Amino acid sequence: MIRREEIVREAREWIGTPYRHQGRVKGVGCDCAGLIIGIAHSLGISTFDYRHYSRQPDASVLLSLCDEYLDRVDSLDAALPGDVLIFLIRRQPIHMGILTEKGTVIHVWPSVGKVVEHILDEKWRRRIYRVYRYKEVI
Repeated sequence: MIRREEIVREAREWIGTPYRHQGRVKGVGCDCAGLIIGIAHSLGISTFDYRHYSRQPDASVLLSLCDEYLDRVDSLDAALPGDVLIFLIRRQPIHMGILTEKGTVIHVWPSVGKVVEHILDEKWRRRIYRVYRYKEVI
């Protein structure tokens, strides 16, 4: 079992990691999926990995893998710190991040070029498509 604050703490350790498509290494490079997978690996939550995606991932594959390897949360209102948020980008659910206890999100944003943490403002809240939770979280 892993505690939510451990997930958020680990996610914050990735802040500043440069964007790198299909990257999985804290401080060296990652993309949004690599951040979620890298956190799980670092905390021993999962050994799952998947790298068969382009820079514009297939939304149906992303959601299918999330359904298989994460627990789906019923609504944004039920989301808790450490949960995985799936965001719409150009109307497609293809981006991921971690919700924090401060109502911020930690994610990789290619246009910024690194892992960042910022307020989950109304613009970003409207983009939330689905919420997931790592398995075995307390």
